[in-house]
Amino acid sequence: MRTTSLAALAVCLVAASAAAQAPCNSCQTSPGWRPVGQPTTVLQPPLTTAPPVVTQPAPYPPDPFVPGIDPGFGGFGSDPLFDAFPPFDGPGVPALGEAVPAAAYANNLGRMDSNNRLNVFDNYSAIPTSRLWVGYQLTDRQQSDVRLVNGATAAQFAALNGGRTLLGQNSAQLLRAGGELAFTPRFSIAVQGQYTWPGDDNAAQEDWTNPQIIVKHVITQGPFTTVSGVFGIAIEAGSDRFVINDASTRVIPGVLFHHAVNQDVFVQGGGSFSFASRNDTNTFDWSLGFGWWAYRAPGAGLPRYQQFDHCVDSDTYGTRGGCGSCRRGCGGCRPWCRGKWIQGIAPGVYFFGKHALNDNDRLNAFGLNYTDPTGLAVARYEEGRHILDITVGGTVLLKHNLSLNLGYSFPITGARARNNEFLMALNWNF
Repeated sequence: MRTTSLAALAVCLVAASAAAQAPCNSCQTSPGWRPVGQPTTVLQPPLTTAPPVVTQPAPYPPDPFVPGIDPGFGGFGSDPLFDAFPPFDGPGVPALGEAVPAAAYANNLGRMDSNNRLNVFDNYSAIPTSRLWVGYQLTDRQQSDVRLVNGATAAQFAALNGGRTLLGQNSAQLLRAGGELAFTPRFSIAVQGQYTWPGDDNAAQEDWTNPQIIVKHVITQGPFTTVSGVFGIAIEAGSDRFVINDASTRVIPGVLFHHAVNQDVFVQGGGSFSFASRNDTNTFDWSLGFGWWAYRAPGAGLPRYQQFDHCVDSDTYGTRGGCGSCRRGCGGCRPWCRGKWIQGIAPGVYFFGKHALNDNDRLNAFGLNYTDPTGLAVARYEEGRHILDITVGGTVLLKHNLSLNLGYSFPITGARARNNEFLMALNWNF
């Protein structure tokens, strides 16, 4: 019996040893499993090649402020600016934001006109937009257009005006400020005012000049061309003596245009008449400018109603509502909330012309006496009949809907409003 017990015990030990060395099915599938006595090796799961994920540009979310989406704007086709640059790229469709910034942000640079007169080219463009701006201009040798006649002397003229005259040329500084409100993508109203600080070269006085109101409406608008009709009024504000300013209200009908030659080059300008309410000089004015976007960040400069967040390293568009709405993992938004301050640079050259249509002299200009007690004229005011100016400069597009216009202007004709001029204007589109 003892032998039988020992044999049974031996069989049990052998069976137990074999069972201890045999792997179980569940352990064999474990990543950390290894046979006894072999070095530890973590088995990796088999590699599988997943098909590439192709992402398509997501459509814009519905937005009542986007023309072409909201039926209230007349549906697709009611705003050619939007039609030309739809919310996603496609065959035969220009990339989002390629030509729109020029139309919406690169304004005519402008220049000083005779009598500190405002016109429809002073920091305006053919595209209605909502914005505020402030500008500064520094001029050298501004012309008062007052001249001695009939052999009179400066002393004789001064004796008639309290010992002061506006003879000669004068430096001046101009501060301009204004705003434009686009009620629709096709209609806007703008106002602009100006304050002038003359130098001490003659008796010219500082004061506000006549303010201007402009109504603008798009006449025709295609994928790359916009033509707008404008109607302006420069309201006679009344000035003290020796202030270089118009002494009449002016009505200013005209036309502005903008044409995108391609994605970088644009042409803009226009023409207008300026009719005085009193016996004053009526003029025809025109502007023709050529610009080139030498640098522009992708999507930079879109009008407010076309701005949608765009992820930096992805072709998918986020939702409207600021940088926080950009999709996770995209690496940030562009162009306005993050990124470089300079979003675009558009150098350009602008030509301006002013042509008198009637008598270019004016009685009692600037409140001065021009005749002696005998009725003999000792001086007269005679505005330059044909004046051509060139302004060289451009637009620097900044983030946060800001743009800075810089320019240097000079005449190319003998008749002139001033010799040289530096000008700048800071715009904020909203």
